[in-house]
Amino acid sequence: MKHVHLPGRFGGCLGGLEAQDGAVPPAKDCIVTFKEYRYGPENRQTIDVIRPVDTSSTDATPLLYIHGGGFVAANSAVMVHSVTAFARAPYYLPVYSVDYPLSPEHPYPCPLISVMAALRYMKEQLGFHSVCILGDSAGASLALMATLWATEGFDMPELSCGCSYPPLHPSQLPNILGVASAYGVLDSHSWHHDHCGRQKSISPTEQAVAEFGLEASMRMYTKNRHLKQGQPTQFLDVLKQMPPRAAWGLPPINLQCGGKDILVNSTKATYGYLRKRGARVTMQVYPQSRHAFVGLPPAWVCNKDSRHATREIADFLYDLCHAPSEPKSPSSTISRSAGSTTAADSSSS
Repeated sequence: MKHVHLPGRFGGCLGGLEAQDGAVPPAKDCIVTFKEYRYGPENRQTIDVIRPVDTSSTDATPLLYIHGGGFVAANSAVMVHSVTAFARAPYYLPVYSVDYPLSPEHPYPCPLISVMAALRYMKEQLGFHSVCILGDSAGASLALMATLWATEGFDMPELSCGCSYPPLHPSQLPNILGVASAYGVLDSHSWHHDHCGRQKSISPTEQAVAEFGLEASMRMYTKNRHLKQGQPTQFLDVLKQMPPRAAWGLPPINLQCGGKDILVNSTKATYGYLRKRGARVTMQVYPQSRHAFVGLPPAWVCNKDSRHATREIADFLYDLCHAPSEPKSPSSTISRSAGSTTAADSSSS
């Protein structure tokens, strides 16, 4: 276990003087504890914790963060810098950043079950009866899948598919107040040119490279001999096989995606399906942005249109995580008019 205090001593390097949330310098005060909790026997079943230095707001619901990496790469320590903003003023959300086993050694559904095991740990061992979830890229897929199973219920023996993890029941999981999904939502086909044609916002070469990488990741993620033929592994594909009430029971969902991200079509498809089924869902599409923009220093983000994404997500989570008696997020009025594409605009684009 390693405790790290980030006092904001980094100067004009590594992305400039200003963080995406406006913090100056970028590493403004946070207390980070790496591998503070171990929720399972695997090496990657640990939780890093980011706490606000100001502990005056002690009743905030915790935020579970699930990192991306195509189900095959990255870890919490690599990505934790992008979510420190949520622990700073004015949000003060304690962030629990989870590591999970990666493919191909641990194919679907092992990462999903591992995330749900982390949720169970947060309820049974840490005493949290409610949480919010933030996931980016592959982490967003896991966040939405875990939320679907937690709210709809599931047959764990069928879901286990050869995984050695102990069985779970929805009653063992905390109440999920809301989910924020960054960098798109993956489904089985909407991102591929064979199904939706070429994505005109990017070059054919960029699309081909992105599709190649995504196909390779998906092959490793789904390479499980225990999976049934045609068994879906992604949120929208699973949801379509469930009755309409499965969407009704979902908590509020916020989708964020770049307009030049290969996942923009599947994100819009997810948004459209959820809206049709009556789910509480909002979406922001940033037309000039690609994959990965939340929490990064402005100097790292090529296009300005997504620089408000961190604040958009933080406002969404703040209003869910804090007690109803507290005021709405301080920047919510500003952020809604700061240039991000609204759900209505996105659906018509």
